[in-house]
Amino acid sequence: MDLLDWGYIVNRIIILAHFDETKEILNRPITSKNISQIEHEFDSIEFFFNELGCDASHIYQYIEQIPSDKAMFSNIERIKIGHFATIAELNFICLTLEAYKSLYKKFKNWVKASEFEIDQTAFNQINRNFIVKIRSFVSPNGTINYQRHPELSKIFTKIQEIEKELRHEINQIAKNPFYTDALQFSEHDIVNDHYVLAIRSDSYKSDHGSIMARSASGLTLFVTPLSIKIKSNKRQHLMAELEEILSRICSDFSKFLFNHYDQIKKAQTFLIEIDLLLAKGKYCHSLNLKRPRINSNFQTHLQDLFHPLIEDPVKNTISISSKQLGLIVSGPNTGGKTVAIKAITLSHLFLHYGLFLPISDGDITPCENIFYFGNDQQGLIDGLSSFASESRNYLSLLSELSGQNLIVIDEIFNSTSSEEASSLAIAFLEEIHKKSDSKIIISSHHQFFKTFMHSNNDYISCHVGFDRDGNRPTYKLNIGEPGSSMAFLIFEIIAGQLGIKSPIPERAKEMFDKKHLSYEALLQELTFKKSKLDRELNKNRQLNTQLKNQKKSMEGLIHLEKQKILNEFQEKIDKTFSEAKKILNDVKSQKLGNQKTFFSKVKNVQSQLNQLGDDSSKLQADNPLYDKYTSVPSSEDIKVNSNYFSTILGRVVRVTSFNQRKNEVSVSDKKINLRCKIDTLRLISSNQQSVSSSKVTINLDKPDVSPLEINCIGMRLEQFQSTVEKSLVDLDMGNIPFLSIIHGHGDGILKSWLRQKLSKSDNYKWEADEYNDGCTKIYCK
Repeated sequence: MDLLDWGYIVNRIIILAHFDETKEILNRPITSKNISQIEHEFDSIEFFFNELGCDASHIYQYIEQIPSDKAMFSNIERIKIGHFATIAELNFICLTLEAYKSLYKKFKNWVKASEFEIDQTAFNQINRNFIVKIRSFVSPNGTINYQRHPELSKIFTKIQEIEKELRHEINQIAKNPFYTDALQFSEHDIVNDHYVLAIRSDSYKSDHGSIMARSASGLTLFVTPLSIKIKSNKRQHLMAELEEILSRICSDFSKFLFNHYDQIKKAQTFLIEIDLLLAKGKYCHSLNLKRPRINSNFQTHLQDLFHPLIEDPVKNTISISSKQLGLIVSGPNTGGKTVAIKAITLSHLFLHYGLFLPISDGDITPCENIFYFGNDQQGLIDGLSSFASESRNYLSLLSELSGQNLIVIDEIFNSTSSEEASSLAIAFLEEIHKKSDSKIIISSHHQFFKTFMHSNNDYISCHVGFDRDGNRPTYKLNIGEPGSSMAFLIFEIIAGQLGIKSPIPERAKEMFDKKHLSYEALLQELTFKKSKLDRELNKNRQLNTQLKNQKKSMEGLIHLEKQKILNEFQEKIDKTFSEAKKILNDVKSQKLGNQKTFFSKVKNVQSQLNQLGDDSSKLQADNPLYDKYTSVPSSEDIKVNSNYFSTILGRVVRVTSFNQRKNEVSVSDKKINLRCKIDTLRLISSNQQSVSSSKVTINLDKPDVSPLEINCIGMRLEQFQSTVEKSLVDLDMGNIPFLSIIHGHGDGILKSWLRQKLSKSDNYKWEADEYNDGCTKIYCK
């Protein structure tokens, strides 16, 4: 596990936990789980994301009130065997039960909730006889308010009165010359529950009083004056009486809790499980880990796999079918072979540890056994060489194999000659497959081994890329062929970085077998060409995406401009009709003063109608429906409840009434009712109106287009989800070129829900505002 840096990963999860008990559980060795158990753990993490909100601060506010000390969790076990708890211990149990009471209802839909359900009658009894009673005089921070307890308050009041008298008297005594000259300090103190004065040992006299304590040096004596000794003893007696009552109260509570051990244990275990869930859930959220699909076919597909300890990692996709036996990784040193095989191994460990995987999507089969061998297996303690130690490890492995296994080997047999190492490695793999059902992941530089395995269709060959232009590895796995180790080139690069001009690489090439050199050169050239091709393909993909976005943006802007013109035209129509309606109402109610006023207003409306006609002509040029519908209907063509195209409104309307004498019709499109001449209508072909026609034309009036920017700060999650979904529909339809959602900084539930949704979708890409992470900008892909 150390070879996989497992301790670093666990430590990052542990710091997210609250209780020491939880941290100890997280630090335990991983145990193998079956598919059902793994899915159960994954359902819990899914619940964290979907139900709790990724920050879970509303959960932590209850848990963080409880002391994290592991010893506190053992108190209930001690009560079970007859231990009487202290007030501090009882307060811890009370905090636990209070947290359970508040949190359990939030976890009703959790897959593990039923395991921790406490009978309501039993909990009511605990609440009534313990929680309510102890909270009547003990605060959540453990402070005892003696005045609020009927028995304790009487004695505590007497103690306070005596202490007041003692403070007054001892302060007066300190001013007495008999004491003043002997005092080490002028103020009194309380030592061993006695009020005392600090007197120099060389000035002490027995008449000063009783010595209660001495300083470490012996130069200062802490003395209780004789005149207050009686009151001091009385205070001591009252304090003992107070402690006796407090002990009896603790004893009664402990006896009560003894009878409710099972319920309290359930509450404590529930909180530990919640702490575990939050720690794992927050870790998954911090790295954007994804839930894989679990299968039993021994096939693996890890999309965009990355190593969880590397910042800004290069992501690779790895697929091993159920029929394939494994993966052989080759390529240059420092190219990322070890990182890649560690990432695969960690993904399998994450399954059994209860974590999502460092992927964007995937399928995986849990293995019963996972074996990882690093690239230096030297056994110094046993006095074994690297090769001897490695050989012993592999022979031991053969005797342990059973069931389905994942075997990962970094640099197999790298401590002996390449030819012998290759032959041994091939024979070793054959023996593994005879004895077990195993998938094998191996990295190697051995030329014969990687060539032989490439010719074996049971294995997948791949290599890590190298950018010749930048003289650096790409860390990208190229699937399908082995790669060159590039030892000569990398040696030259390192020498150049150190400012050393070395003849070593050229001399090495002279001595190197010509056939091997040609083969390595060919692999190296293939690696370079593959890397260059990948870069060009990536550029083309980016350019294609940019062009698509530009096209959608232009279409969106044109649509917005058209919509703006149509809206303005609609507003003018509504205003004109409102004015005409007002004139009609004024005429009916005889509010118009004279004919001159009437004709003036009518003329003004007529002028507006003429202007609307001009505007309508302009709009017709942009509306393809004007070219589609050109036939003017006659009075015989007009039928009530039939559809016609209105040149005034620029859309299909329904005739609701027809005045043949005036050649006028009333039309409606659900938004507006209009009276107009029949020559402003256009016929729709019978094929388009016929119910039995194979072609149906549907005319939709779109609702208002969503704005480009929406401020959602302060919204509830349900309102936020509804708003976003509606706006994304407009984005999909091309009604808007992009969408900006303002949700606020931090890791709030709105931001987390939105970005999680976008990450799961293949339809959108998003980016945070360059200077403002409180805003997410969304585009269609």
